[in-house]
Amino acid sequence: MAKETTKKTVQLVKASGRSLPISTKFALEVCGFIRYKNLQEAKRLLEGTVAIKIPIPFKKAVHDLGHKKGIGPGRFPRNAAREILVVLKSLEANAQNLGLDTSRLKITHAVASFASRPTHGGRHRGLFKRTHIFLEAEESAPKIKKEYKKKSPHKEQGKKKEKTEAK
Repeated sequence: MAKETTKKTVQLVKASGRSLPISTKFALEVCGFIRYKNLQEAKRLLEGTVAIKIPIPFKKAVHDLGHKKGIGPGRFPRNAAREILVVLKSLEANAQNLGLDTSRLKITHAVASFASRPTHGGRHRGLFKRTHIFLEAEESAPKIKKEYKKKSPHKEQGKKKEKTEAK
């Protein structure tokens, strides 16, 4: 008899945003918040953040940060959420182009990193904020419900009787 082997094909889709005009600190917190979430759920959460309905819990930059109901220290980083939402929509379009099921996409990799910071001139010189965003999602397998055999109550009662007789 020959064994049948099934290869697990991993369906990955990627999207990136380069030199986005957002704070890297806020982008790190937002990326940490949406990581390992379903794509549709992540879009809903970010749209709620843009509408100032759903706060993002902050894990790293929490010094002198006010608490929000139910999550602890958090904020509404609207600009970062708006830009990352654009990259999420691009990720969804890339998945549709590859023929993946977008309802089963799970974000597996969400990273924000520093980009080059151009200067602006004038009397009060400074640097613009720039951030690179990289997102990667994987199509998860459909959930299959396992059926378990129910133990018959007669067998369990027989075991209890044996234990009491042994004493």
